[in-house]
Amino acid sequence: MQEIYHAIYGAASPDGIHWRRYAKPIVPWYTDTTNAAYYDDQRRKYVAFVRSNEGMIYRKGKTVTPDKGFRLRYRAIGRAESRDFRRFPEPVRIMEPTPAERRDYKTGVDYYNSAAVKYPFAPDSYFLFSSDFYHEPDTLDVRLCTSRDGVSYTRRQGPWLGLGLAGGFDSGSIYMASGMVRRGNQILMYYAGYDHVHGAHGRRQPYAGGIGLATIRLDGFVSQDVSWAGGELLTVPLTFRGTALQINVDANAGGRFKVELRDRRNRPIPGFTLRDADRLWGNDVAKTVTWCGESDLSKLKGKPVRLRFVGKGFKLYAFQFVDGATETGGAS
Repeated sequence: MQEIYHAIYGAASPDGIHWRRYAKPIVPWYTDTTNAAYYDDQRRKYVAFVRSNEGMIYRKGKTVTPDKGFRLRYRAIGRAESRDFRRFPEPVRIMEPTPAERRDYKTGVDYYNSAAVKYPFAPDSYFLFSSDFYHEPDTLDVRLCTSRDGVSYTRRQGPWLGLGLAGGFDSGSIYMASGMVRRGNQILMYYAGYDHVHGAHGRRQPYAGGIGLATIRLDGFVSQDVSWAGGELLTVPLTFRGTALQINVDANAGGRFKVELRDRRNRPIPGFTLRDADRLWGNDVAKTVTWCGESDLSKLKGKPVRLRFVGKGFKLYAFQFVDGATETGGAS
């Protein structure tokens, strides 16, 4: 057995400036790239996201591999949760490359650090920003993964944050940092970028790296788009609290749309049909929807409804039901 790596340690601070390191490991597991941990106020537990390498075993305070000729099979993401930040159980793997992605190591894909976060501006919203390592070109970009419970995640197709232009500081590898900052109606996220590919870490030639800033609109991680030729979007049935509907939408200068409310059986609700709906334009993170000039939805509160968006040339990022029409953020 070959011993490598070691355990994950933690620290505590009363002010975020002065830190006290715990004497013993908090997670009985090996470490590589960036681990992430936070307190989940929904589950009322601390959670930690770590690397989970297929073929590596952590036992009795040591990380070992089966033999000296060991070859890493693939990298994945593990998760552990605990009521005590000082003591986590052994992580459980929650995300790994598909059989197709790992079938041929030479052309396969690995999942690197997670940059896991519970979104602070909406309930029941969790994100992972995994750096996907593509073996053949030896490069990494960032993939968005979403969850409602912080355990089971859906991976979105294609890169969420791609490589920079050739020669740039982030043209070879990208690793998202944990956390995000809200500035008004924008979300700021930081990442580490390098101009070299994964296998070039040990080369002697100088290389450039730096910290990058990604800026998106509030709640604007992904959008459902309707083309300029026209189209519509229809939600599943849902119930809501609140008295008004706000949507996070970008219709640019020439796009337009209406919102119709339908019942569980997909029948237009009188007073909220497409004919009643006011036509809406513009680019807004919290545009209030109206029907014949009115926004009040009190009589539909608690009843199953479906939202039908009809128009052309718009991007729908999120929607939320609020008390009145003054809140922003916290979209569904």
